[in-house]
Parts: sequence; C-alpha cells; structure tokens
Amino acid sequence: MVQLARTGFGPQHNFRKSNAPVECVVQSELATVSALVNLDSEIELNNKCHYLPHGPIIKLNSQTTKVRPVFDGSASQRGKLSLNKCLHKGINLLEMIPGILDRFRMFPIGISADIEKAFLMLSVAPKDRDLLRFFFPGSEGQEIYRHCRVVFGVCSSPYLLNISLIHLLENCPTEFKEIAQKMKRSFYVDSLVCGVYNTSELEHFIEQAKCIMNKGFFLTCVVLKATLIVKMLTSIQEVPQFC
Repeated sequence: MVQLARTGFGPQHNFRKSNAPVECVVQSELATVSALVNLDSEIELNNKCHYLPHGPIIKLNSQTTKVRPVFDGSASQRGKLSLNKCLHKGINLLEMIPGILDRFRMFPIGISADIEKAFLMLSVAPKDRDLLRFFFPGSEGQEIYRHCRVVFGVCSSPYLLNISLIHLLENCPTEFKEIAQKMKRSFYVDSLVCGVYNTSELEHFIEQAKCIMNKGFFLTCVVLKATLIVKMLTSIQEVPQFC
C-alpha cells in the first residue's frame, strides 16, 4: 500500500502533462494549516498507519482552487482490504434526495445553499489520524503528512458530516427550533435545498440560519445563493409556481 500511495501522486506523472507547478497543489491543500500535520518524529513514523493514494484535479482557469488533491480511500492492493472496506459507511444518504426535492417544489421561492469546505470543519480524533497519512512532493523528496480533518474520498465522511449537522440542529436554542427543523429536513451532505413563501420569510430564514451555523462553527455557511435567487425571482412580476 505504501508503494501505491507513493506512486499515486507523483509530480513527474501528473504535473508535466498539465504544466501545473507543484507549488499550486501545496498552496491549495495546505492553505488550511489545521487540516494537515507534517510528521517529523521517528517514533510517530513507526506507528500503525495507512497511506492514502491521491492525485490532482487541475483547473488552471479556476478563480478559487486551481489544483485540488483528491484522495482515494477505495484504493487497495490485490488481496488486501481498502480503508473504505474497513469503515462504517453509515446510512444511505441518497435516499434523502427525493423527499428534499419534493418539499422544495412546494414553495414559490427556492433556496439553494451549501457549506464552504464543510469537511474541513470536522476534526478527526487524534488516535485515528495515522490512518489518513499521505505522501506529498517536497523540496527534498516526498514528505509525509496526515489529515487532522475529515477527508473527502473516505466513505464515512458524508455520514460524519450529516450526523454532526443533525446534532447541531437538534441542540440549538429554543428560539431557532422552527428554522432548525426546516434545515434538518433539507440538508444533503453539505447542500441545503428548501424554500419559503415570501421575501420577508426568506430574510428571517437567512438571519436565523446564519446564527445556527455559526454556533456550530460552520462559519462560512452559504446563503448568498438564496439571495441571488430571490433577486432573480422578484424581478418577475408573477412568482413562478413549482409543480
């Protein structure tokens, strides 16, 4: 597995084809300092561990993230289990989508929102971080890092985010209960899809949703998409009905 992880993300294999500098990847993934820890201690390096293969998705014309590393928790050597095979995946979140879409169609004003870098808001228990190691090209060869935050590409991550949001919404102060229940029925992983009947109700929803998410340290919860949709809809004389 170590050899697979070493070759899964090599600058010679990936970056020469794309002409993307290695520094782009470093700046992209290591921008969140608390998400990664470099391993220097010889004792730590000898701990029981697992290495994640990964590779880049490159969009040089992107305004935000030009190079995004993608980690593969399903990779395995022949005859061996992958990390994802050893983890509890949780409930099937796909089954939530039909209900969310049906409720969305009941309202004349739609709200579409998401949480920016949602997985990076969730911390991994220190005892489990060595199972999320990976190799990364450095100035003096490959360096070893480990994730301190939930990783996109590991099968349990969507469920961990889902139950974290449910815990937050079920334990918010009483004055937010009505909006929290609406949000609880409207989240699919990090995406919120719901609706309201009028613009005053929308303003109330946005204000309370921000307060609820901030209490859970999801500091970059979205509501901008919702306001953009409303501006578009209110520019039309008759608000369209979803059927």
